[in-house]
Amino acid sequence: MNPMSGHANLRHRPIPWSIKLGYTVWVVVWAVLYKQFVDWNHYLWLCHLGNVVIALGLWLESPLLLSWQALALLIPDLIWSVDFLIGLSFETTPLGSAWYMFHPAFPPLQKGLALFHLFLPLLLIGCLVRYGYDRRALWLQIGYCWLIFPVSYMVSSETDNINWVLGPFGQVQRVVPPPVYLVVAMVAYVLVLYLPAHGVLCWLVRAPRQAEELQELPPSSLWTASGESAVAERGHSMTGQGDREG
Repeated sequence: MNPMSGHANLRHRPIPWSIKLGYTVWVVVWAVLYKQFVDWNHYLWLCHLGNVVIALGLWLESPLLLSWQALALLIPDLIWSVDFLIGLSFETTPLGSAWYMFHPAFPPLQKGLALFHLFLPLLLIGCLVRYGYDRRALWLQIGYCWLIFPVSYMVSSETDNINWVLGPFGQVQRVVPPPVYLVVAMVAYVLVLYLPAHGVLCWLVRAPRQAEELQELPPSSLWTASGESAVAERGHSMTGQGDREG
């Protein structure tokens, strides 16, 4: 007996309205205040666009949209968080992600608006636990990356290296022609970041339907169903043994 039988058609538990509304309000406030410090092209950063996609994913309760942003942002935001915490402790940011948080040229409010990188991994992990990881996220992110990176390249400059399309870690590289580096970056993001992250998420996180079924089963029901399954299998084994002995 399959312990999941009889539960496959139950709907998943909805995301609380407080999370949906709270995150949406945060995104609107962040977008309005952030415009005081940057030009419009800064909204093309993948993490900034991701804020909007995540808000949409929360309202639609879409495993695909939320998985897409988990694939795109979970590892970069974890790296940013580690870099930031190292900066707080040792006054250096060796990973090159959160350096501006400790630079006096950036206003405190602008730095405060960047702190969403700290709580975003918690939100994304919670969504993965609730809804699972939709394997189609990989293809969505690859297409998205290959669309946004050329646009970022067209609006970037040496002082605004959007999505690092002109060089790694915010620096402008001069080893190869800029268009060549753009192509290298587009391929490298897929090979170095997205494919490994996709593999890890597929290994650690269930697919959406499996996650939904587990969410709906209370612990007592899962334990009872598993016990019934074990008893049935043991009875079947004993019956087969008796037939052979007879």
